[in-house]
Amino acid sequence: MFRWSWLLACLTFAVFASLFPREAQAHPLGNFTINHYSRLEFADEKARIDYVLDFAEIPTFQQKGKLDPNKDSKLSDAEARAYLDARLPYLVENLHLKVGKEDLLLRVLDSSAEYRPGQGGLPILRIEAHLLADLPKDWEDHGAGHYTDRTYENRLGWREIVVKGGPGVAIEGSTAPSSGVSDELRKYPNDMLSSPLDMREATFTLVPREGSVADGPVGEVARNYNTGGYSFKSNGYISKLYARLNSLISFTSPHRR
Repeated sequence: MFRWSWLLACLTFAVFASLFPREAQAHPLGNFTINHYSRLEFADEKARIDYVLDFAEIPTFQQKGKLDPNKDSKLSDAEARAYLDARLPYLVENLHLKVGKEDLLLRVLDSSAEYRPGQGGLPILRIEAHLLADLPKDWEDHGAGHYTDRTYENRLGWREIVVKGGPGVAIEGSTAPSSGVSDELRKYPNDMLSSPLDMREATFTLVPREGSVADGPVGEVARNYNTGGYSFKSNGYISKLYARLNSLISFTSPHRR
């Protein structure tokens, strides 16, 4: 049922987008993607997460009724706040951070939602949330950590995780890098568009030491990490349909967004 409702939304969008002048270029990862970025930083007995979602045109269009109830094609501050108040509980519930044996309680410090220019005059949606959690009292003795992003698990898109230490906390043995490559989903590397990052979880160990990196591969940038075989060029009916729909509603332009 989900697949067919999604396909209907895609076809509706294709017809709708075709009515607009072909001026803007499509989202670099495709009009159907929901793209994720998590930056974890551990310092001063705290865990901080900068979380970003970049919704391409289709998923933004699917939420139009919730984002723009007055149908003026704008996202006002009041509309953005109402949308975030309704949506953030789902997002936070599906972000899991564990240190030692304790699942950390993530608190939202602040958040924002804004439209950005998309294809054919249609918007894309950017969400940012800054989260905070207290480290367990025994983290120095039990510092094994695990982070998972389970939001929108069935949707295609870029998924990037960065893990860093800070004052009083260093990182050992991380499966995620300490620096990213997408500028927090603002600029995707051209050479990674066909096989984007697909990092849904990370493991690491916190150690009581000054400096952001203790040892291991954590200092490598994200482009050196495996994409898990995930590719928009893979075979299959759905991937071919993605390509076909993108071709129907992709607009050519000498400028990238």
